[in-house]
Amino acid sequence: MWKLYDSLIDAIPEEIKVADFLCGNSWTMIRTDKGGIGLATTAKEVTRKPLLDRQIKGLPLKEVAEAAKSWNMLEASIGVAAINAYYNAAKRAIRLGIAHTEWQHTDSEAFTIFKDEVKGKKVASVGHFPPVVQAFGANCHLSVLERNPQPGDYPEAACEYLLPEQDYVFITGETLIYKTLPRLLVLAKKAKVVLVGPVAPLSEVLFKFGVNVICSFVVQDPQLCDTIVRRGLLAPIFAAGERVTFSQN
Repeated sequence: MWKLYDSLIDAIPEEIKVADFLCGNSWTMIRTDKGGIGLATTAKEVTRKPLLDRQIKGLPLKEVAEAAKSWNMLEASIGVAAINAYYNAAKRAIRLGIAHTEWQHTDSEAFTIFKDEVKGKKVASVGHFPPVVQAFGANCHLSVLERNPQPGDYPEAACEYLLPEQDYVFITGETLIYKTLPRLLVLAKKAKVVLVGPVAPLSEVLFKFGVNVICSFVVQDPQLCDTIVRRGLLAPIFAAGERVTFSQN
């Protein structure tokens, strides 16, 4: 069950250290000694004891990333932010040469990119994204599934019944925190799967588990990102960087 997590964590180099971390009301951020910055939404559930019992600052990034497997969801947010501090680092993208080839730079929501492609198709969104209705409208047969459903949404349990029937499935990266992503990918194996949001790791590892496209985020302004996280500003986190799309070859 942990194969997806272990595959992401195992590829993180041993020598990278955590230089700083912030746990804000909305976002958790980790900065490495190599300049990488990773984000995760801050989950509030702390019902289980944490796995990490030491000061996080100065620890190997790989060790902190193991906390993504914690059932203390606040700690899991820290672990996922650590994973993203490696995979979503701007320098890594440039070094690998994918910033101008496999990535498509856009200021639009992830859903807008697929507006024409999903026309007339069965589409599910795991996570309630307000822009989804604006982007797709009546173009497709849309089902929205949510842990805390709003009027018109399906509850999370409906994933077991609805996802196998879909042509496209959009999944929030937050599912990595809550441990539901591996099961969702199994259920959506017949669909084109798009992992979306700043919490989604920009890793080719995910393609091996059924993800086809990753629409995520790279921090380009560390100082602004730090300010947004630390002060809980209303400014969107996207102001501190750029949305990117990483597609399977």
